[in-house]
Amino acid sequence: MKVLGLDLSLRGTGICLLEGEPDRDPTFRTELVPQPTANTVEEKVLRLVKITERIVSLINGENPDYIIIEAPTKGQVWQQAAIGEVHGVVKVQVYLASGKFPWVKEATEIRKGVFGKIERVFVTYADRSGKQKRRVSYGEIPGAHGKKKRATVKDLIEGRLKAQGLTFNTQDEMDAYVTARFCWGKVTASLRGGSDDTKETKDGQP
Repeated sequence: MKVLGLDLSLRGTGICLLEGEPDRDPTFRTELVPQPTANTVEEKVLRLVKITERIVSLINGENPDYIIIEAPTKGQVWQQAAIGEVHGVVKVQVYLASGKFPWVKEATEIRKGVFGKIERVFVTYADRSGKQKRRVSYGEIPGAHGKKKRATVKDLIEGRLKAQGLTFNTQDEMDAYVTARFCWGKVTASLRGGSDDTKETKDGQP
């Protein structure tokens, strides 16, 4: 079985291919498709061409059984428009190349499916004007110069993967791996008699 996991972004697209027998730990390889800043229409089109050419090449060469994409997260308006364009073009090219609708899931659901519930708390702090606000906290981790820094959810995920002996060159590749593992786990569960929702065609976007 082969699973292709994709983490699409404006700075670099993470790709992960899992391969092996269901219900066993698969082998995997990851790569990054770097994308330079695109300001003009020509640059934006060429960025889309570069991303889709690599993904289509992998689909044609590897013929994955399942293809999963991490849904875009909420961001600034201009980012939403640009990343939405990338996601739309990639989904169409995936379908044209494979005849399959890609499975699209939100990052929060993917992380929970792979790692279980990641504990977080809400802390109160004062902004520059003295106004009290609340934010999510995942605790603290060692930072530069012996100081501690506020941990992000991706810091915790990176730590859990390192504990398994897994390291990645970029965060995009790490996210693609986690996305692919989520799909692998769902397929394995379905083969054991659970529900198979990998055929879902909804985007799963917020």
